Amino acid sequence: MAWFELDHPDTQADKRARLARLGISGEHVTFVPAEIGVADVPAALAGAGHDATRPTVIVCEGLAPYLPPEVLAGLLTDLAARAAAGSTLVLELPLVPRGDEDRARRARLREAVSERGEPLHASVAADDIGTTLESSGWSVRRAMSPAGVPIGTSRSNVAFVLGHRS
Repeated sequence: MAWFELDHPDTQADKRARLARLGISGEHVTFVPAEIGVADVPAALAGAGHDATRPTVIVCEGLAPYLPPEVLAGLLTDLAARAAAGSTLVLELPLVPRGDEDRARRARLREAVSERGEPLHASVAADDIGTTLESSGWSVRRAMSPAGVPIGTSRSNVAFVLGHRS
């Protein structure tokens, strides 16, 4: 099994430094430094040795909220273009807040992360998850809350989406 870690070059440098401080080699991981939204993600993965003929499991966790919607859509499309049939996408996706309390909580979070230089951008309406993935080349297998409740019956502001490439 091959592991590829795609992230901003500065973030990857920090991750590698943390691994080194912990005495973890990271030699089993191929680090692919690429600024999402700027870099040619399929070319970066190809250059790092990713085999586009084999099904791949792609995990996007803790990333989507920080990408503008058009950048997230472009990334999902790029990953679908690189993914062989049978590939799986696991995506943590922030949802549009559905009530006043949820909107207030999101506003506080947005302010807190913006102060640290990481503005929140993307969120998707729960009813638009299928369209969002399908327009990027993925089909939705399942969308669940962090508690494992189907997103259609959940009040969660986050969806864990399992996508598939046919």
